[in-house]
Amino acid sequence: MSWHYQIRRRTMPDGSLFYDIVEVFTDPIGWTVDGVGAVGDSPLEVVADLRKMLDDTGRYPILEDPD
Repeated sequence: MSWHYQIRRRTMPDGSLFYDIVEVFTDPIGWTVDGVGAVGDSPLEVVADLRKMLDDTGRYPILEDPD
């Protein structure tokens, strides 16, 4: 299974837009229900996770969540 980070756009019940970052899985296709934040076992790992988020969100289009 491979995965990447991607920005998700959701339309809220009141019609407003909401954006967050999710982990998108490619086999099978899907994404995390809740948005994710950077995590790690050290400050350097958190920074590395943030860099991956920035790289991935620049590489993939915005995901439109139909829910």
